[in-house]
Amino acid sequence: MEWVKLLTVGIPAAFVAFNLCLYFSPIGQYLPFSYSFVVVGGSGFQMIGGIVLGYVLLDSFHKQESSYAGYGGFVNRL
Repeated sequence: MEWVKLLTVGIPAAFVAFNLCLYFSPIGQYLPFSYSFVVVGGSGFQMIGGIVLGYVLLDSFHKQESSYAGYGGFVNRL
């Protein structure tokens, strides 16, 4: 799991993707830049943020493939 990518890219992307829902919630008045995203950006920022968030989530939780470099690059074949 790649925590650095998830924290540095995933959290801001989640903020952008869910900004419209958060803007109309009780905590919306305390969020920075929320009015700018809703009025100026429209749904374009939210769509891009959702795509980035989905990619980061899928990429952060992928299973690490085993490397054969420790075997000198040789793989036994039957």
